[in-house]
This record gives sequence, structure tokens and C-alpha cells, in this order.
Amino acid sequence: MNLALSADDHLGQPSSSPYSKKRSNQEEIELQKFERKNQEPQFPITLEDEQQEQHMRRKMQIMIEANSVKVDDEISSRRLDEDQVKHQRLSIVSDSSTENNSDLPFMKEYSVRNQTILRVVFSCCFLLLLFYSMFNVERVDVITRDECMRDYSFKVTETINKYLIDNLDIKNRYIIFCSFMMDLMIIILMALFYLYWKTYRLMFAYILFFVCRAILQKNFFMTRLEGFTFFDPGMYSITVPYHDVNDFFYSGHVGTCMLVYLEFRSAKYYNLSRLIMFILINEWLMLCFVRTHYIIDLVTGVIFAHYMFQASEKISFIFDQVLIRIPAKKRFREYYKPCKCCGWGNMYAGDFIDSKEQKILKVLNSDSRKSDFLIHKGKSLSSNEIEQNNFEIGKEKSIKNNKLGDYYVGPNMNNQYQNHGNNNKIDKVGKYAKQLDDI
Repeated sequence: MNLALSADDHLGQPSSSPYSKKRSNQEEIELQKFERKNQEPQFPITLEDEQQEQHMRRKMQIMIEANSVKVDDEISSRRLDEDQVKHQRLSIVSDSSTENNSDLPFMKEYSVRNQTILRVVFSCCFLLLLFYSMFNVERVDVITRDECMRDYSFKVTETINKYLIDNLDIKNRYIIFCSFMMDLMIIILMALFYLYWKTYRLMFAYILFFVCRAILQKNFFMTRLEGFTFFDPGMYSITVPYHDVNDFFYSGHVGTCMLVYLEFRSAKYYNLSRLIMFILINEWLMLCFVRTHYIIDLVTGVIFAHYMFQASEKISFIFDQVLIRIPAKKRFREYYKPCKCCGWGNMYAGDFIDSKEQKILKVLNSDSRKSDFLIHKGKSLSSNEIEQNNFEIGKEKSIKNNKLGDYYVGPNMNNQYQNHGNNNKIDKVGKYAKQLDDI
């Protein structure tokens, strides 16, 4: 079977591919020699050979078309539309660019139809729960005159509370252990603050947290329930007082642990933050067992600590950066990361960006997301050249396959069009024979 190709098919017309311009004179001479050598047919061409060759060419055209469509889809999926650019926290104006992975594609918004369905489902579920809570009269909890308030967490831990009351030595050791963990936490915090940390965010958080706590405790009192057994265990503590006071709402033990946990997380001390979380859980259980705090005191302490820490990050900006001139990278910001140029941050700054600036930012973001490359004689080409090359392939796929040239298209073509050989020769006969064997 004669699989030779005519030189006129290659050299008679100038190739529209952008890679034909890149061939050197030496490559053109070698290509002409190779095609002249295989110009004369070695075997007579039969009808069966022509049919097989046409079938093979159709198969290659289908593969080229599928690959070009796939690459086009990948390129289009990485393009940012205007809405995504507006609401994106741009890495060039944010010092958090090292934490953001720019290679991750943006999640597309659901269609209007799907969003409407979700709203309807959510509304129906909400109404059903509302009707159920309104008409469910099977369980009615009434506080009698003998009860001041009822805490079901105390009901669950009643057995442990009685055990600690009967075994004072175990109870005292347990309180000493919990107090020691609190002291250790504060010592580590102070050491890191004096040696390494610069921001005064945690100090402002402590002030806000305990000032609000003191105001509430001066204006609202709750009685102790039966089983209160938090007394001096016989060993002093640096941070935990043992005097008898009525300071239930809200918990300072749990709130302090939460503040320190958030500070360690912001400073990226993850192992220490896990230790603080263990101390927080341990303090929570101890305070419940010895009836020092109600469940609402513990939950509210965590919530207040979180929001006070978040508010202190705003307040500390004035003290840290305006008065003391602490650089942004030493402040360990967690919630608000202002612009490194002006010092202020706005989540929706993209809404006020000029249209020309939006185009520039879109180009910068698209350039940073280029991950597909086209290999041509050992040179890496950008995705813009891939797109141009795919356009040229789409124009040439209706022509004979031998006019496609000697370039390799796309990352998933199994090296079927890749150049090989030390002399950069095109082994078209071997390529066609391999395709016919596959058929």
C-alpha cells in the first residue's frame, strides 16, 4: 500500500498555521528532501488502500476536532466575567495573596430557576417547622415556685456532681489541674506577646470582654443551684480566683480560653491552638460539674469572646498602625485585611473600579491562571497561542490532513502529532501505519 504524500500538498500552498513561519531554512531543506524521496509510489494504489486512508483521515479529523473543543472549553472556563472581577479580592492589592490559591476556578452561580427552587424549598421547610413549634403542645415545661430556673445540663451531670461532693480530694485535684492549665495558657500567651507579637489586639479584646461582663454582673444576678462546690482547693493559682462571688453571666474562664485560641489561630500557632481548645473543653466540663456556671453562661462566653476579638481587630488598627506604626505583616490579622497601600479595606471595592481598570485586572488575573501549554520543538507557548492555534486547526480540519504541519496540539493527543528524531524529520509513513494498525 502506498502511503506517500505529495510534496505539492505541503509546499504548493503556504500553510496558514502560525508555526510554519517559525521553520528555519535547514528544516525546510530537510523536509523537501524527505518528501521528494517519498514522492514516487512504491506500490500501486488500490481502491481498498484509498478507502482505508480516507477512514484514517476522518478518524484523525474527529480527534483533532474533539481536542480543539476540549481546549476551548478549558480556556473559556478560566475566563473571569465582570461580576466575578468586581467581587473578587484582588491579590495585587491585598497582602493575603500568599494564602489564596489563584489556580482554583471560580464557582459558577446557579441558574435563576435553581435558585427559585431552593428558595421555595427553604420557605416550605421553615413554615413547617414554625407550624410544628406553634401547635406542638405535648411538652409543657412549667417552673414551679420552688424552682428558680432549670438547667438540663445540670440534670444530665447530676451523678458526677454528687460524686465530686462526696470525694473532696478528687474534686480539689481536678480543680487544681484545671487552674494549672489556665495558668500555663496565660504564661505562654504573655511570653509570646512580649517576645514576638507586636499587635495589641488581644489586649483590647480582653478590655471589651471583661468590661461588658462586669456591667452585666453588676446589674443582673442569678441564684446558685444546689450542688455548688467550687471552693479553694488548697493551692494558689496565678489567674483563677477562688473567692465566693456571684459572677455567673457570662463565663470568664471559657471566654478567656476562646480569646487565646483565636489569637493563636491568627498567629498560625496551630499546635498551641489545639492545646487551648483542649483547655477550653476541660474548663467547660469542670464548670458544669461543680455548678459554677449555667449552660447559658458558657455558650454566651464563647459568643462574646468571638465578637469582641473581631471588634478589637478594628480598634487595634488605630493604636497599632497609626500610633505605633506596626507593619501589617506583624499584626496577624484574621478578619479584616486592609489594603497594603492605603491601610483600609473594602470587600466591595470592585464595585467602584473604573471600567478600564477592570479590563487591566481581568488580563492580570487571566495571565496568572494560565496552566495549559502547547509544546512546539521544545518551546512552551502560552494559552493565547493555544487559542490561536486551535482556531487555525478549526480552519484546516476540512482540508487534507497532511496540510496540518508538524506541530503537536493540546495536552491529551497522546503525542500523535509530536515531532521526533534528531533531525526533526516527519515520519508520516510510520504515523499513518500506526493509525491503520489501530483501526
